[in-house]
Amino acid sequence: MILEPGKYYHLFSRGNNGGKIFFKKENYDYFIHSKILHYMSGYMDILAWALIPNHYHLTVLIKPIEDIFSAAEKDFGKIPYQVMVNLPELSMHDINLQNLKNLANLSPSEAAILSPSAETNNLQNLKNLANLDSSIPVKLLTKLASRLVTERLRRCLLGYAKAINKQENRTGSLFQKIIRRDHLPKTGDLKRNIAYVHRNPIHHKMSKDYHLWKHSSYNHYLNSNSSMPFASDNSAFEVFGGSDAFFEYHVQYLHRWQEQEIEEWE
Repeated sequence: MILEPGKYYHLFSRGNNGGKIFFKKENYDYFIHSKILHYMSGYMDILAWALIPNHYHLTVLIKPIEDIFSAAEKDFGKIPYQVMVNLPELSMHDINLQNLKNLANLSPSEAAILSPSAETNNLQNLKNLANLDSSIPVKLLTKLASRLVTERLRRCLLGYAKAINKQENRTGSLFQKIIRRDHLPKTGDLKRNIAYVHRNPIHHKMSKDYHLWKHSSYNHYLNSNSSMPFASDNSAFEVFGGSDAFFEYHVQYLHRWQEQEIEEWE
């Protein structure tokens, strides 16, 4: 799964075989606050979420490369083995990431023949690498940043799954293997997706109006007059041009859906 720095995405996944992933009220809180908002804070901003008993929806903005590398330096220390395996072109033989600036002088053919080595990739000064001005390493570093986000998210969901398995005395996969990813390239796409995420509990007949479902970010926006702390300066209010426009769009979106004037995201 590719999650490129600086881009908006809709992320969606459900329970394995359609099974539940939230069993108690505290499960919802643990998932969104302790895992997603806290554990992923160095890698993405969360603009919207909705948690349903057997699935979740997130609207996210992936952080810039520099922020991802800074977080990875603290969280991983070394490039995770899973990242190296999935991106062999980033596996550098005998090149410590402290000295990765040397890559700026490599030609594509020279970069291609470097052999894999997972042990030599230290993330100590990774955040400084984003200043490289060569197109070759910048492209590689973008891929690396994307894979670091994906690996962090994989560990986030795995940690939640382990906690639920222990709570429910169950074994096996909690989530389906594939996380759906929709790139949201335009402001219109982003607005529609945020409203879609907030309307999802209504679609599944969990509530009759946005504010009646407690396990979504709509109520957090409803009770705030400024940018949300979980979304940094990229609050959904900013996307819509203010809180009034945010709520008016949601009203109109729900009306159009009820009149069957818009297509489902699924």
